[in-house]
Amino acid sequence: MYSERLTYRRPFAGDLKELYALDNDPDVMEWINGGQSISLDQFTNEQLPVYLSWMDESLFGFWIIEVSGEFAGWVSLRPFDKTRTASIGYRLKKSAWGMGYATEAARSLLELAFKRERLETVTASTYERNVGSRRVLAKIGMRLVRRFRMTEEDLARQDTSLNAGEVWDLDDLEFQITASDFN
Repeated sequence: MYSERLTYRRPFAGDLKELYALDNDPDVMEWINGGQSISLDQFTNEQLPVYLSWMDESLFGFWIIEVSGEFAGWVSLRPFDKTRTASIGYRLKKSAWGMGYATEAARSLLELAFKRERLETVTASTYERNVGSRRVLAKIGMRLVRRFRMTEEDLARQDTSLNAGEVWDLDDLEFQITASDFN
């Protein structure tokens, strides 16, 4: 997988240092887990296996984003059971913010997902105060479909961050795009 300025590859155990730093940057994690840090041991045993769990030939799972061969973050596509729907996500290191990389990576993955995986709908969720993420979702053509409040059970099911913390005071927002909207 590639796009104009970015290359993508599957993560491997050698990405531990970069992924750990990404998940421990309080600015990166502000709207994900409140910027809480996690121990290297906890990350290695609980979070890294999630990043490494998708290694088949599909587009599903996590993809490392590289700029000129350097780690910039990740983009992911996660299927819902027995539907033609998946969710997209992304996380970039702070030095890669504001350069359009999240938009480029998400758009590239969406294009392939609708063509290769024959998905009908792709969703994404973000906290309402995460203005940067909301901008990316708008730029790739996603539209707001609902507002909801995360529960403690919802937080416990999250597997892209540890130490999710308490339920926040405002809403999370769910966005979606269909294959026909994307084309």
